[in-house]
Amino acid sequence: REDVSPHRDRCHLSSGIAPPEEACVLGEGPVQVTLWADSHGVEMAYALHEAGLVVRSLTYSSCPPGMYGPLDHSPECGLHNQAVLDYLLTKEEARTVFMAAYYAPLVKNPRNGQQMRTTAEKLMAAGFRVFILAPTPHENDDHSDLPRHLIRGGVVDLPLQGYESEHRETISFLRLLEQDGATILWSANLMCSDDNCPAVLEGRPVLFDSHHLSMSAARYLAEYYAPQLRSAAGPRNDREPALK
Repeated sequence: REDVSPHRDRCHLSSGIAPPEEACVLGEGPVQVTLWADSHGVEMAYALHEAGLVVRSLTYSSCPPGMYGPLDHSPECGLHNQAVLDYLLTKEEARTVFMAAYYAPLVKNPRNGQQMRTTAEKLMAAGFRVFILAPTPHENDDHSDLPRHLIRGGVVDLPLQGYESEHRETISFLRLLEQDGATILWSANLMCSDDNCPAVLEGRPVLFDSHHLSMSAARYLAEYYAPQLRSAAGPRNDREPALK
């Protein structure tokens, strides 16, 4: 349960509003990737930094990117997201945006999902490359803690079909964003093989609780995603079409 980003406490917001330009930048030099997410992006931000990218980390608890209405557990989420969007559209920084979220509040409320989709469309129309991390196979809504489950001798693997069934609505939602031009990073393609998704990669659980990616798993994914993000990184170019 301690397999988390060493900068989680320093760089992650759980309340209040902070100017995006004052957010943590992981690495030295010009920002290459802006990571915009709820708490599910914290470990990926640090893993991408470790993989050699300069990352501005804009994560906020219970606040999926692109949602602008008040949420029960995050009343200032809308203000935070509006500040992030305004910052991205007006500052000459990075043209690559990496999004991640706990998708349950998005797919259960069509209005919320449409807000995220519209936000991604605005960014792509402005010349940004938008990458969105799909849910990892073992994320769940029943709050069963994966490391604790493993210690108690619980089942360690998940059939790929079970993942697809559990996240059917989210997968359908992300397919729409993919059709719009966003690049969806289907984590199951890397974390599953032979129709089976192990709960342990390289000796460490893939989650540090019931639905947050562990630091170890984030490093595993970043090894594959960093080159793709690096090739897309650079100064914003409004004339460049969205990635198809």
